[in-house]
Amino acid sequence: MASLPKGLASFENPPKSPARKPPASTLILHDRISMKSALPLLAVALSGCTSSVSHETVQQHITNQAHQIEAHAPAASRMIAVADFDDDGIADTAVVYTLESAHHDNSHQQFLAVSSSRLGGRFFDVVAGGKDDRAIVGVRIAALQVELAILEYWPTDASCCPSRSAITEYILKDGALVEVRVK
Repeated sequence: MASLPKGLASFENPPKSPARKPPASTLILHDRISMKSALPLLAVALSGCTSSVSHETVQQHITNQAHQIEAHAPAASRMIAVADFDDDGIADTAVVYTLESAHHDNSHQQFLAVSSSRLGGRFFDVVAGGKDDRAIVGVRIAALQVELAILEYWPTDASCCPSRSAITEYILKDGALVEVRVK
């Protein structure tokens, strides 16, 4: 199986959660990992933790977002984490997805969408990465937040290839996903 870039946190040892909560679950994909090699990761990520949001609901949400800006949404670039985000004891879903060629241009944006069971399964979306910004390479839900493993640009990095590993965190505040810290 392909490995993540050197120095990138892989979230292999998530913090322990109280017994009443589902375990923190993580699916990490990188654009160099094929979907075939990612399937075992998906099985691990979803074991013991089921979300109230179906695959079809996630797919429909992403399709609607893509349609609004005339973009393409490749399924192979998605990352999914399932765990309790809103502290109600019910698993929620965080998905990172990419929209390409919006309005027929040559760019892409990566979105973070979180579905909160406490708020009726409603999705909250935010642009979290993209071309010439940063690349999202991992996602997990833990401690009332979503953590993203990212690659940011050093001044000397080419436009295609950010290389500085970091972690950023998002919380749900006043009905919106808000980035609270990059470390």
